[in-house]
Amino acid sequence: ELRSQAAILTSTTSTYTAGFIHPVSPRWQLGLDYRQVNITGTGASGTWLALPGTGTTQVYSGQALGSSLMRANDSFTANASAISGAQITGQNYSLAYMIPVNDWRFDALVGYYYQTDSQNQRQTLLSPTARVVYQLRKRLTLELSAGSNILDESGPLQQQHYRRYFTYGGYRWDFN
Repeated sequence: ELRSQAAILTSTTSTYTAGFIHPVSPRWQLGLDYRQVNITGTGASGTWLALPGTGTTQVYSGQALGSSLMRANDSFTANASAISGAQITGQNYSLAYMIPVNDWRFDALVGYYYQTDSQNQRQTLLSPTARVVYQLRKRLTLELSAGSNILDESGPLQQQHYRRYFTYGGYRWDFN
């Protein structure tokens, strides 16, 4: 009986991905990706309600990757994605730039996401982040990040606006 209930409440995810990155110069690479995801719904069981599946969602992405553009070993990444599904359509854009300086690494990242769903709700999310990483020893790294998420959602079902600010500090110890 327990296995039967678990099967009713478990969804199945099917994912297909194809993509490539091609160097176009000594400093630049360009890439394209295609992803397709389908998540099945779940049945009702006890107090748990049935949930519908997502249908098939497709994501088309393009990337530009640059290295050693303004300084040796720096890297720049730009990504643009178009999202199309039964319940949502959207766009996602991101930029990232990383500069290494001796044992330090400085990262700047910004993301922008826009979505419209089948109920005419619109959502935007802007997420800038800055990160500093210090290589203390060969296997010990310290990291500090700060950023924000700025969300605006509007439509006939809900109005929501929030600003979330965060900081994160930590270390990584590599065991190799």
